[in-house]
Amino acid sequence: MAKNRAGADRAFALGNLRPAIEPKVYAAARKLDTSGRGVVCVAEANKGRTSPGLPAPAVNSSNEAAVNGNAAVSATLSSAVANLGGTCMVAMRDGKIIGEWYSGGRTATTKSVAYSSSKPLTAAVIGAAQQLGRLSIDQSIADFIPEFKGTPKAAITIRHLMTHTSGLKSTNAQGIAAMQVRGGNMTATALALPLVSTPGTTFDYETSVTAMQLLMLVVERAVGERFTNFAEKYVLRPAGMANSVYKGDEPAANWDTGDPWLAGGLDTTCRDLARLGQLFHQRGQWSGRQIFSSEFATQATAIQAASVVFPTGAGGNYGFLLNHNWGGIGHAGACGQLLITLPSGVTVASMSSSSILTPTVLPNECAVTRVGPLINATLAIARLNL
Repeated sequence: MAKNRAGADRAFALGNLRPAIEPKVYAAARKLDTSGRGVVCVAEANKGRTSPGLPAPAVNSSNEAAVNGNAAVSATLSSAVANLGGTCMVAMRDGKIIGEWYSGGRTATTKSVAYSSSKPLTAAVIGAAQQLGRLSIDQSIADFIPEFKGTPKAAITIRHLMTHTSGLKSTNAQGIAAMQVRGGNMTATALALPLVSTPGTTFDYETSVTAMQLLMLVVERAVGERFTNFAEKYVLRPAGMANSVYKGDEPAANWDTGDPWLAGGLDTTCRDLARLGQLFHQRGQWSGRQIFSSEFATQATAIQAASVVFPTGAGGNYGFLLNHNWGGIGHAGACGQLLITLPSGVTVASMSSSSILTPTVLPNECAVTRVGPLINATLAIARLNL
């Protein structure tokens, strides 16, 4: 027997593999206590040995040769983002870099938080889990979150969470507030979100900041290991995304604590982000290995929610955590983070050095000055017909 790692009174664990109750698990379980006596029972199933995952390709984002690429690409990127500083843009086609550009001291291995451009990676992880037969996108999330069984939330499917139509309700302010609390409050907040509309009927992008944490629980309970471990073994490594990690949902402590923040916490490079876009364009295949099925890729990039309206007032169409906009398919993130695959098959990824932890550079302050020029550069590349 061992005492709770957070030092909670009367908290003990039985077992020989990990004889302690993780603070997040204990905090979440406490919310289910209806006796008022602080009595909590936590059981962790033994899933057996986990798979080693898929191997990495010979060429990854770390060892791929630098590419000056097409002169027109380089000229377009330079003229569009020369004054932004700390910015990168990479253009890829057929899984290979055709042009890359860096400013403000950035290099091919410099990482930034991708914010909402992280979302397609979560879709890829769901696709990888389905490829292994561990879940189905039309499965109720209550199959993995027993707290929802027998409640109206049992009507929520994995598909609903990937299209922001779960019927749950939250705001950006609530999500950010949850991130400022130590002890896994964002995941606990996601579990407690109110259901305000019938799942599948209402598109609510803003709720995704928090609600997407439920997909972390779904994947972990479906595959029997940590979300970050599974994502590394079945998506990041086999796609050659060698410089990508998830940041946590507790930036009040530091970005490296807490659960992985699925809605925006991917810490990555322009090279890796471009590979993510190409992975969907290549129907889930990289270097001859099928990371997720071609059928899933088709569904993910198709229009699943039509004529939706985002919090900015902009309209568009939505797939599985992929946005149809600017003439292509991808996802934009705060402060100039942008992923888009054009009809030509060229994927363009751009990133800007910024953080929501910087008091004077909040996402709403840098959106106009950075996102606009980067989107214009991407559209200029589209007109080049590479």
